[in-house]
Amino acid sequence: MAVWSVVLKSKLEGSTRLDPEYYQPFYLQISSSLEKQNYVELGSVALISDGDHAVMPELFDSGKRYLRAKDLQNFQIDNSDSIYISEEYFQTIQRSHIKPNDILLSIMGTIGNIAIVPENSEIMTANRAVAIIRFQEESAFDPYFIAAYLESKIGIALRERESQGGIQQRINLEGLKRLKIPFISSILQRKVKEKVLAALNRYKDSEKIYAQAEALLLHELGLDNLDLSTQKSYVANFSETVESDRLDAEYYNPKYTVLINYLHNIPHSKLGYIASFSNGATPTGAKYLEKGIPFLRIQNIGKNLLNLDDVVYIDKKIHNRILKRSQLQPGDVLITITGRIGTAAVIPDSLIDANMNQHSVRLRIHNNQINPYYLSVFLNSKAGLLQTDRESYGATRDALPYYCLEKIIIPIVSLDLQNEVEAKIRAAEKTLKEAKSLLEQAKHQVEQIILGG
Repeated sequence: MAVWSVVLKSKLEGSTRLDPEYYQPFYLQISSSLEKQNYVELGSVALISDGDHAVMPELFDSGKRYLRAKDLQNFQIDNSDSIYISEEYFQTIQRSHIKPNDILLSIMGTIGNIAIVPENSEIMTANRAVAIIRFQEESAFDPYFIAAYLESKIGIALRERESQGGIQQRINLEGLKRLKIPFISSILQRKVKEKVLAALNRYKDSEKIYAQAEALLLHELGLDNLDLSTQKSYVANFSETVESDRLDAEYYNPKYTVLINYLHNIPHSKLGYIASFSNGATPTGAKYLEKGIPFLRIQNIGKNLLNLDDVVYIDKKIHNRILKRSQLQPGDVLITITGRIGTAAVIPDSLIDANMNQHSVRLRIHNNQINPYYLSVFLNSKAGLLQTDRESYGATRDALPYYCLEKIIIPIVSLDLQNEVEAKIRAAEKTLKEAKSLLEQAKHQVEQIILGG
């Protein structure tokens, strides 16, 4: 059924926005609710800037942290795929320096990823896809409350209303500065902040449990004390290059060869013998739907867990026909093979039907001596990631082809140990759900405060 919205010419935002989408009834309803309260525009009470506008600065293994939109998740900065710039370059972009208690919001591509910079954090920076929102210490607005507000259905509606662009959506800084922020008592803001902080603590608990699972595994395998550091100089025999069919020098770095030699001397198998492989595809002309079969992309695959917050959906007919060979089922292990190579996660019991695109491979285990959660944790450990890093290659963009993935060595350990690893992963998943629930409660609290009900 068509939805109509009639707007007086005098209400056309000073004629700065003439696109009909801007005047959807829901957006107008939210705006009207805010106008009944005391509010200010965000730009009048906070300093707002964006990150570095360079296409891509030179990156290093250490230095000053350089954030991207994908590094902002669940009110936190994700450290799983950190990149760094030099101190010298960092000093040339002081306008984009990020400080403790700043709110970070992605404003290009995937809009709305949000994080609050921890109080003990070092000063860092970001690229232009990230907006930096900074309140003064004596401000009447608490960053944790504002972050929850921006993530509530009210804030999301306001953000969507200000977004522009055809192929790539974005929020320009002027649109962000226009967002309406209601005056709320410090007591109510504090209650929301307490809920957000409780959620962040549960996220930290979940990360600790994941780390415990990996530490347990590496300790039992004797890998925790193995020297896997990078060496600046080393020698390889010509016969080794012939056998491996690789001439790139990095392939023979001792951090790889020490690991491989060690794994060869304990009970092990090759990934190609443990599981069957299949990858997916993105059908030409296919459109993502609001409902249907979950279609997993690389951003949905985290270390030992799936992130379905921004999952897209495909039609069931495509799932059962064109993409039948890449259908997923509980217990499958997904591993990324391009971009962020080697990240693995298990399809949980709750995800009965799903599919995937071409940037991941489905591992379907056919060896009853291998627990999928154990396999996932090992692949995500330094012993697994060093192997996938070594085997990947490419001219402009590294990738991990099947025949290289098959070579990955998987230690064979007792089922008791594997089941203990699974128990920790499931405990971490439960803790993670609790954290997400607390965040939802915080956002709902904001909505109740502003809209009532």
